[in-house]
Amino acid sequence: MPDFNNKILSLPAGINPAIQRGITLLAEYPSVNKVLNIQQDTKTNCVDVVVSLQLGLPNQWMAAGTSPNGVLAVEPVTFSFLQTYPIHAPIVKLRANFDRSLAHIQPDSSPQAVLPCLYDGDIDELLHSQGLWAIVDRVVAWLEKAALNQLIDPNQGWEPIRRDSLEDVIIADSDYLFNLVSRGDSFVFLPFTYLKIKKTVSLKSSSKQYFIFGRIGTTPVKFKDFVDIFYEEKISSHLLSGSSLTLVITPDKLPSGELQIASQYFPESVTDIGSLRRVSASQTLLTR
Repeated sequence: MPDFNNKILSLPAGINPAIQRGITLLAEYPSVNKVLNIQQDTKTNCVDVVVSLQLGLPNQWMAAGTSPNGVLAVEPVTFSFLQTYPIHAPIVKLRANFDRSLAHIQPDSSPQAVLPCLYDGDIDELLHSQGLWAIVDRVVAWLEKAALNQLIDPNQGWEPIRRDSLEDVIIADSDYLFNLVSRGDSFVFLPFTYLKIKKTVSLKSSSKQYFIFGRIGTTPVKFKDFVDIFYEEKISSHLLSGSSLTLVITPDKLPSGELQIASQYFPESVTDIGSLRRVSASQTLLTR
């Protein structure tokens, strides 16, 4: 049973050697106080390693054990190693009650864990180029910035939401979509064609049985054409093709005439039309 500076590791039987080496590296990281738990998920076959990370917070917060916005001085963090490690990086998960209204948290309706957005790029490539410790560096830096409310650079302005857990691919002309945004309330419907490819295994979303490869068109669709837009047909046992709609919306100005600006983050859990309606309704009430 290895001991890394009093970090006792008891590895469950059956963990492959590559993941064992990853766990060893994780335990040796300077800010890891303790390896709290190692467990293999019987459904996904992932190996979940929970460690306590010591953060560098201001002395007053260290004494209190927490920052004013609830980031702990010692945070439990889960590194979920896929069986394909080190081809794929471990998935980083924060505790379930972590504040979801902070910036740079990936949208997720799951109540089990919070997924931070750690890297502006492919985290698998970060692992391959700089190693596992580079990912842990990002986690520590992210948590310390979260405690200081410094996750967003105000000079950079608006930042898009990342959804790394999605495997779908959508092709679109970003310049065209950007030019559709007006300074007053407006909306445009655009055609969306897609292939729906069924699968038996998903690395990132074990509950999803298919992924979408789609394309957003650039010719607006009129209401009278809606009847002919929606269809889906089976091409083979694992492939379907279909057509739907893309909706681009620009919000109206405030009663004062100023533009609508989202100055506060809110937890996002939109997964379907129903949840989109509920979130939209709640945000409308908050801005009135």
